[in-house]
Amino acid sequence: TKTGGRSGPLLISHCATPLHLTVSGRTTASLGIPPDVPLVSRLSSRGHWFEQGIGEGLSALGLRVLPQLEIDWIYKDTPIRAHLDFTLVWDSPRKAVRILEVKSTENIPTEPYPSHLIQVKGQTSLLAALWHHPVFSVRNTSGEQICHARTFPEICKLQWGLVMPDTPEGIHLEGWLLYLSMKDCRAFGP
Repeated sequence: TKTGGRSGPLLISHCATPLHLTVSGRTTASLGIPPDVPLVSRLSSRGHWFEQGIGEGLSALGLRVLPQLEIDWIYKDTPIRAHLDFTLVWDSPRKAVRILEVKSTENIPTEPYPSHLIQVKGQTSLLAALWHHPVFSVRNTSGEQICHARTFPEICKLQWGLVMPDTPEGIHLEGWLLYLSMKDCRAFGP
């Protein structure tokens, strides 16, 4: 089952809390969104703008960033697809991978929402379990797939010439949530 082109941890995480939609007091016009744009596009545009800005900021810091790393896997005839907002990779002082899931919200929560925790834990578990399986893909900023059906170490080698081990053993792997509002931000991690 897919929702908005996504399935797996995202879909599962939406079942953990009641379905709800928060509409801020801002009008779509004040956000610069034309009134003829479909509602789903209007509601998601702020989040995508935040993601793009965060990605550019992380890259400007010289970090190795994979935006929108995709995991596409079939488990017992069930397709599982995960989109990781940002995957950061480094090799010193030790090899590490950080998954950064960005959430755009009106108000920053004091604790992460359970559905978001389930999502990032699912993404982290999939990355670790499928590390050396050819199920990973990367898209460029135009949305074109530039690496398809590769292992995670292959993608790191192609993107940066970085040699990663054949297994995630010894890799410091963590998943983080970054909540952003128009006024504030807060990160939650292990």
